[in-house]
Amino acid sequence: MQPRLVAQIAFTEWTRDGMLRHPRFLGLRDDKKPGEVVRERSAA
Repeated sequence: MQPRLVAQIAFTEWTRDGMLRHPRFLGLRDDKKPGEVVRERSAA
C-alpha cells in the first residue's frame, strides 16, 4: 500500500537509532504529493 496523505511534523532531532525526538503533528499538507517527500538530512 502506498502513502496517500502528507503530514507536516516538527521535531527536535533524529536519534542515533533513526527515531524522531519530540515529534509534533502540525497538520496535513495538500500542496505536496507523497512521492515528492524525502527524509530530511542533518546539516551537520
